Amino acid sequence: MRTWNYRVIELVTPMNARSRAMDVYRAIHEVHYESDGRPVAYSATPATIGWDPSEGEDAPFAILDQMRTALAKPVLTAQDFQSNGGDLEVTEDVPIQERTVPRRTT
Repeated sequence: MRTWNYRVIELVTPMNARSRAMDVYRAIHEVHYESDGRPVAYSATPATIGWDPSEGEDAPFAILDQMRTALAKPVLTAQDFQSNGGDLEVTEDVPIQERTVPRRTT
C-alpha cells in the first residue's frame, strides 16, 4: 500500500534559450511512497491549501502543519524518484488516504 506526505522537491527547468541557463526551483509537492519507504511519485503541480468545509475550521491549520514538517525534512530531487526501470512517475491520481485533522488549542 502506498502512503504519502508533503515534501520539498528541487526541480530543474529545461534550458532557457534566452539566458542559456537552467532554472532551479523548490516547491512543496505531495510525494507518494512504496510500502518499503521509497519515494516513487509526486504531484505534477505544487501542493495548494484547499479543504472541504465539512473537515472543519482546523483543516487548513493541519495542512499547514504538514507542510511545515516538509520544510524540516531533506529536499528531494527528481533522481530520488527513479524506479527500478529508471522511469520517473509524476501523478495526480494516486488514491490518497484520508487525513485526520487535529483539533487546534487556543
